[in-house]
Amino acid sequence: MTDLRISIKSQLQNFQALGLRPAALALLNSLGYKSDKTMELDGSPEAFLEQFNQNPESTKFPEEKALSKD
Repeated sequence: MTDLRISIKSQLQNFQALGLRPAALALLNSLGYKSDKTMELDGSPEAFLEQFNQNPESTKFPEEKALSKD
């Protein structure tokens, strides 16, 4: 097994122990995606939509297509 596959497997196994946010960030980091620009939201669809629908001049995030009520 390659080092990357071992790392991915390890990171996936850590989800329950670490919690969603830190485990997801660790997994993305192991895949080569790292950014200091992150947001802490409460995990609700409403918080996400509120964050991304702030600019009235931009296209609104299509809530109905996201099925956020489901």
